[in-house]
Amino acid sequence: MIPVTTESLKENAFPEVNDLVNRYFAARTADDLVSGNVIRGELNTREAAKIEARNIYVEAYQNLNCYTKPGPYTGSYVAFVTYDLKLKDWEQTAPGLITLLICPDDNGVLYVYTGDFEENAAEYIRQVSVQSDVADLLNRIDAQYNEILDGDKEFATYMSSLNELIKNSVGEILAEAAAEASVSDNTVSGNSVSSDSASGNAAEYFTVIAAETVNVRVSDSENADRMGQVAEGTELVCHEQKANGWSEIEYDGKVGYIKSEYLKKPGEDASQTTNTNADKVTIKESVNVRDKASTDGEKLGLAYAGESYEVVTADKNGWTAINFKGKTGYIKTEYIQK
Repeated sequence: MIPVTTESLKENAFPEVNDLVNRYFAARTADDLVSGNVIRGELNTREAAKIEARNIYVEAYQNLNCYTKPGPYTGSYVAFVTYDLKLKDWEQTAPGLITLLICPDDNGVLYVYTGDFEENAAEYIRQVSVQSDVADLLNRIDAQYNEILDGDKEFATYMSSLNELIKNSVGEILAEAAAEASVSDNTVSGNSVSSDSASGNAAEYFTVIAAETVNVRVSDSENADRMGQVAEGTELVCHEQKANGWSEIEYDGKVGYIKSEYLKKPGEDASQTTNTNADKVTIKESVNVRDKASTDGEKLGLAYAGESYEVVTADKNGWTAINFKGKTGYIKTEYIQK
């Protein structure tokens, strides 16, 4: 496990970081991240579609400020970047924040890493993100955002609809990409693409139901501010069930977060989500979960230190099978304890 820094946030302390962040946002707004030479690591299709969809509505990211802490690797930084979001056709701006991992290459040139994190690096960033000074920064940005919406109801109404607009645009972008891929693979019949091939890749979101009354928070942390509460039986649109045990959902026109253990799928009894009689193991160090008992297996996600999982198959050749988000996943036995 990488020792987590205890240093305080530093504001705009490193000119080379600020320069990279400015170039990153310029390239992001221009849909030029890949050729803009500011990122390393594969930008997955869904994330690329989200950026493209946001750019339909976003004009610029203004007043950038970089708050940094030392990163998990030598010479790296975890950067919490605040900005004022300038939307097209609106004079009013909205404050926002994004977390970036900034690393040096072999020549010391900095870049933004956009690939999958190693489990130790992901755990490091997660722990840094819940430190008190970072939480204070997140809460301050959230308070500024809410103050603006309270003072401009027309802008608040538009912002409430923006997530839905972006979601629809993401679906259209993914559907178009699927159609183009089908054409290139000669999987179309005549001049039309089947609706199944297009919609299959566009169906990102799904319905979940609150298994009991539960809080909704502004970020995936129990220390995060509470946005509100949903009652047992409430249906919600879920964007993603994250590896850290939280689900990203839509709440009151905004993105919110709920612990996944308090959610179930339609038609699923609460008793189906947890088997209290099953043997369980606890994760000692954050570790990749794979679809087979091999490091060549496809990565299903991350199991974080301290989380518990039901055992499907006990240790066999150094691997243990667990129930991971309703699927059978495999982790190295050395990373677990009973």
